Formats: sequence, C-alpha cells, structure tokens
Amino acid sequence: MLHRVASVLPAGPLSRALRRELTERGSLVSQLAPGHDIGRLSQGQFDMVLLAASMVPQPLSRTVRMLRSLAEQPEVILLDKAPDNHLHAELLHLGCSAVLDLDLPPALLAEAIQGVLDRREEERRFVTASESSIAEPRLDDFVSTSQVMQAMLRTAYRVASADSSLIILGETGVGKERLARAIHAESTRRFHPFVAVNCAAIPENLLESELFGHTRGAFTGAAQARRGAFEQAHLGTLFLDEIGELPTNLQGKLLRAIQEKEFLKLGGERPIRVDVRIVAATNRDLQEEMVQGTFRRDLFYRLGVVVLELPPLRQRRDDISVLVENYAAYLAPRIGVEPRRVSPAAMEACRNYAWPGNVRELANVIERALILGDDEWIDLDQLPEEIAHSASGKFGHGNAAPDSQRNEPFPNWEGQTWVQARCKLLEHYEALYLQQVLAHAHGRIKDAATLAGLTPRALHYKMKHHGIRKEQFRLAPSLPPEGAKENQAVQ
Repeated sequence: MLHRVASVLPAGPLSRALRRELTERGSLVSQLAPGHDIGRLSQGQFDMVLLAASMVPQPLSRTVRMLRSLAEQPEVILLDKAPDNHLHAELLHLGCSAVLDLDLPPALLAEAIQGVLDRREEERRFVTASESSIAEPRLDDFVSTSQVMQAMLRTAYRVASADSSLIILGETGVGKERLARAIHAESTRRFHPFVAVNCAAIPENLLESELFGHTRGAFTGAAQARRGAFEQAHLGTLFLDEIGELPTNLQGKLLRAIQEKEFLKLGGERPIRVDVRIVAATNRDLQEEMVQGTFRRDLFYRLGVVVLELPPLRQRRDDISVLVENYAAYLAPRIGVEPRRVSPAAMEACRNYAWPGNVRELANVIERALILGDDEWIDLDQLPEEIAHSASGKFGHGNAAPDSQRNEPFPNWEGQTWVQARCKLLEHYEALYLQQVLAHAHGRIKDAATLAGLTPRALHYKMKHHGIRKEQFRLAPSLPPEGAKENQAVQ
C-alpha cells in the first residue's frame, strides 16, 4: 500500500533529503507550509505527519491531539532540536509515535520513520486478517520437495509439540512469522494468544514498554497502566521478530524475563510471573553479531534451544513451480479475478529468477500478474521485466550467484528523475560487487571486508541493506542446493 506522508518541516536540505529518502522507500510525500497549511491536514488522507516542533502552532499538545483525532488517525512524528523530556513524554502519551532529533542524519531519520510506517502496515494487516477470519497457518501448508526444506519441517514438527524456545533464521520474505504461527497452531498453546512484536519497527524508547508494559505514573504522561507483550501472551506464544535489532540495554532484561519467567513493568515494584513460549526470528547472522559484541551469547543460548533455518527460495528451486501455481489459485478469488494458468515460458522465467525477496516477492509478483492479465494465461508480459528476462537464463546458486546477476537488466528508469535513477544504479552494482567479493572470500566476512577495504561491521551493514547472506557463498559451485546436508538447514 502506498503510504501518504505530510511533511511540515522548514524548507532546506533536511526537508529535501527526507523527502527523497522516503520517496525512494515508496511513500508519497506532501510538503506543507507551517501555519495555515496545518488546516489542510484535516482535509486530506495521511498515514503519517512529520512535524518540526519550532514550526507548529503552540501548544504542541493541542496539535498532536487534533491530528490523532482525525478519521485516518495518522502517525505523528515530532522532530525537535532541543529535547524537553517532560514535553516529549506528554506528547508520546497523547499519541505521538516518536520524537526524533533534528540533528540526526537524514538516512537514520528516514529509517526510524519507515519503521513506524512498517508497524502501522503490520497492524492494519493484522486487523484485516482478524476481520476476515483467516485461519492460522499449519505446518502441512508448507509444501516442499526440497531436501533442505523437508529436513527443516521434520524438525519443526518435533519442536511444535515441545515447549522449548527457538530461533528461526532466514532472509527477508522467506516466511519466518508464518512458520512461527504454524508451530504455535500445532502446539499445546494453540488455544492461547500468539503475540508478535517486531523489534525493528518500534522506536527504541517505546520498546521496553511494548515488551513489559508500564504502571500509571511510571513516567510523565503515563496516566494509565499498560499491559506489555509478555503479559498479553500469557499461556501462549510470544514471537519476537527481528530479535537481532533488539538494543543491547534491553537484551539483559529480556534474558532475565525468560530465565526467571517473571518481569517488572516500568514503574512496577512487584514482579509479574508469566508462562510464555518464546519464538524469536531474525535475518541477521547472530554468530557474527556475537563476535562483534552486539548480541549477548547468553541470550542466544537461552533463546536458541532449537534453531531452525528457512532456506531462501534460490536453494529450493524445485518448489517454485508448485508455489507459483498455488499462489495463482489462492489469490485469484481473493482479488476478484478469474483463475489463470501459468504459461510454460512464464513458469521457466520464475524457475530461473533468483527471487531476492523470496516467497513474499513471489506472492506479490503473482498477484500483480493476475491483476494485469486479461485472458486465461499468465504470460511473460505480465511479469516484471527482470523476471521475464530470466526465461532463457541460468539460475545461479552458491558462490556462482554474482555471475547469474551480471546480465540482469537494470530496472526500468522511466518516470524517474536523474537522482533516483543514479541511486538505483549505484544500489544495483554495489550489490553485485559485494556478491563477487563474498564469493571470492567463500563467505568469510573478515576476508571479504579486507578485500573490500571495509570494516567487518560496515560490510555486514551493507549486506543487510541488500539482503545478502554469507551462507549462500559457502556452497561449492558444483553442489546443487538440494544436495546440501541437513544441518545446513537445521542447526
């Protein structure tokens, strides 16, 4: 869904940079002038409003209350240069999503803003799913002939009936939360809540309250007590998505809550005991994070009684045809179109494509093709150009991945400014460069960083940005992914 963002910031480099960053992330940004233009907010539809504290009519609290009372209930983010903790606490209590420092780099501000937008989208999807009475996924829903996937599913069946905590590893889009929900649905806790917390989508200053809750008066503006995720998930499953993003100052508190099965609310004096099963997930390399000192070893071992790894789609190519057909049949009635078959050429293109966005990307591509199609077939002309181009190509895997992408066409530049096209071009070739360096180093981060003239932390950050995992470069080029040992999928 296209996010609409209203920006009430002073004209200048920061405003332009934020608009560019958010536009490139897929948001539609409207720049509003301060003062009388604030009134336009009540006439439009916005998912978020960015406010510079110095340019908003006083008192700020009245403006925030007015914005949050609008029909769309937009997220409100305040950007301020001179922190006032008491005022900020009051604004958060009134519904302000976050208060950010104007002096932060635009890229970091954009990431924080995007996190709030992602959280809003997740909440909307949850409400939609609840209203539609969509059944919880089950492990039987994961259809696969791939050896690595079948090995993972065998372990998942055994884990489901146990009550141990577990970590699910996998790239973005492989279905980590879906697997967590399926394990919950197969467990003895299935009649109790499944509560999901995305540790990357919640501002750091709100995350502790999100997990543990707070008492009335715990901080300025806390007029009511709030139950956190641990309390809400009592007797059920607490899913901590993107656990690798959890700030280090909260990792110790989470560890204690898991070990002692009790916690203190913010401002609380009596511990609250809970019975919760923890399922954590991440697309980060936690082994590398522990080496870097950004993730606690004791927390990893407490969470990772069992570690499941969902393989990326490029390592289970035999499943692509079934997934394409299943999604085509599943999505057609839900978007109100006639069922369509997939042509041999389109199916070959799907099998050859690398699917960096994994199953999530595949589902989106099939939905797009169903919408654009006008006959009984999904053909190449309904597929994105980069996928259609794969119809006669070779699918690369292992450390041959860079070669498989050298001939991929650059994404269509039509309708983009020179700056937007230039940014996409740099992104495109930066990803290829990183893949080649990692292939040469056989996935060893330290060696690859030395070759690239980067620190291991900087290389890891860039890999995360492009969705690249070092594991894909450790396979021998001649070894098909289906022949990989089971312990590559199940640790």
